[in-house]
Amino acid sequence: MHRFLITLFLVVTTLSGCANNAGIAEFKVYTQSIDTLIKAADPVIDRLAMAERRNAIRLIDQGKKVNGVTAGNPDTRGDEELIIAPRFAVEHARYFAQSGYPPVAGSIKSAFRALERFNRIALVYADGQALETARTDIMNLESNISSAGQLMGIPLPGISSALGVALEGGSSISAFGSRNAFREIIKEQGENLILLLETLRKNAPVVYEQLTQKLYEDRELKILLGESVEETINSIRRERMIVSEWVVMLDAAISAMRATLVAIDTPATLSTDLGDAVFVTGEINAGLSRIRTLMAENR
Repeated sequence: MHRFLITLFLVVTTLSGCANNAGIAEFKVYTQSIDTLIKAADPVIDRLAMAERRNAIRLIDQGKKVNGVTAGNPDTRGDEELIIAPRFAVEHARYFAQSGYPPVAGSIKSAFRALERFNRIALVYADGQALETARTDIMNLESNISSAGQLMGIPLPGISSALGVALEGGSSISAFGSRNAFREIIKEQGENLILLLETLRKNAPVVYEQLTQKLYEDRELKILLGESVEETINSIRRERMIVSEWVVMLDAAISAMRATLVAIDTPATLSTDLGDAVFVTGEINAGLSRIRTLMAENR
């Protein structure tokens, strides 16, 4: 943890607004560690999407309300495996479609898309480039954050004056002050992104419930049938470990974001070296490896 916190201060060295490029090499390794966090999220999000679809479709075909609507009571005659809802509700489309993501997984994916774009924008700022260089990413960042916020039901501020200037482009950027506008955008959108990541962390129990719902049902059925539940319990434990790695990963992302925002207004006070950043990236890669191993065991 000590090394991790030291490495986060790499951002202080590189985002302080200085004209020189001191610390850029270390910061680029830091951005690679964030990229690794994003890649580590993908298999968790994909696994969640599969479970979320499966759980929702089962409820829909039982005539239960999903997303506030029902597709009607099924004909329960005949084979239970062939029970299916008699109608189609547009509110259920994201559960049946294989493209895109269902609501919970989709909100998480949008948040990590935003983190990825923020990472690129911060590096452009650290390199001393103009706001216009990151204009497309800035527009997409606001869209990703807004989309994730809506899916999670989080009220977020509207477009700020700084972001409005960035979206207008042209002479208005020069009039506002490119670097000042850039700094304000990073601070404001960074705060929104932290709020999203903190909400994802709080919602980890929802992820756990989605991933283990069928396993708990299988456990109850096996108990009724007098069958061994040992392997099912082991599968539940592995899913719990996956969600735990997920929470640790979100903690790392939140800490990194906070350090980045502090660095915008705080001059560098702590020297670092490339080895610290490499160490953190190695730790994150190790966490990704553990997630992949656990998922392979729970196929």
